Amino acid sequence: MSTQTPAPVQPLVSVVVPCFNAERWIAECVDSVLAQTYSHVELIVVNDGSNDESAKILEVYGKRLRVLDQKNLGGNRARNAGLSVCKGEFVVFLDADDFLLPNAIKAHVENLAQSGAGLSFAWWRHLHHEKKGLRWETIRKELPLEDLLTSLLMGWWIPPCGVLWRRSELERIGKWDDTFPTAQDTEVIHRAGAMGVTFSVVSELAGVYRRHDGFMVSTADPINRRKWHLQNLRNTIRILNNQNRLPKYQNLIASRLRTLSLGALYEDPDTFDAANRLADELNSRAKPTATPTYHLFLCVLGLRRTERLAEVKRAILRKSRRLSRKAG
Repeated sequence: MSTQTPAPVQPLVSVVVPCFNAERWIAECVDSVLAQTYSHVELIVVNDGSNDESAKILEVYGKRLRVLDQKNLGGNRARNAGLSVCKGEFVVFLDADDFLLPNAIKAHVENLAQSGAGLSFAWWRHLHHEKKGLRWETIRKELPLEDLLTSLLMGWWIPPCGVLWRRSELERIGKWDDTFPTAQDTEVIHRAGAMGVTFSVVSELAGVYRRHDGFMVSTADPINRRKWHLQNLRNTIRILNNQNRLPKYQNLIASRLRTLSLGALYEDPDTFDAANRLADELNSRAKPTATPTYHLFLCVLGLRRTERLAEVKRAILRKSRRLSRKAG
């Protein structure tokens, strides 16, 4: 009598979606998760105090997803609420206005099964919502460098729709930091890198990240954004110090601090001074990541004078873009 070997059980993947007033997008987001070629998925949508039609739209899906309702506490608290009840071995955090491509989760799970890494990264597409209509942009960046933190400090970035977490690693480094009102995904990924989480990149296109007519919450207030990116780098320094690993990264962090200060001289002089003081403590000779022309002026004129000239150029470019949008 022949016996058949039972098929191996797929590991469960939890998809956590924080949702606040996303009636325009939430159905497409949910549908993209339910249409995955990987079948062992639980979907948790955290309704973060929406006062639009989001809740009614979610009701239509019945038991195909789980909805958690809470008062409006912000994206990171919503993500943590979903994480606290999800059961998956792997977790994807998907913003309500983004969506996954059909093979995303399957590609991520296979990647981590083969690599044993703590994070899986995949390429993504930007969907630009512009006055002239929709514009697609595929993002395939160069492969990251030797480790996650080095890659991030060199300017590498990926949106949540392109990331799958091994849940055990996320629990090891701690939940999403709900003190951060912006740069939230940047903070948690930098913390993962500082705490030694490993990663692997899969070439599959995984997600779609919307950009709304050049506007995103994270870039709407550049002064606030810089302050929280500075706080993120302070946190990174603290974590590395506690692990006696700062010397390996201090030159990169100093250069990143210089880059962060660019454009802040007039808009936010406090952040400009704080970032450069911290950079001086790490490496007083560190230079920002900038064009060769900027570096030439930097050598001749120094940072403050070079920034004054650069700000004039930025102002001209901003005005030109505004005129271009009006003309369009």
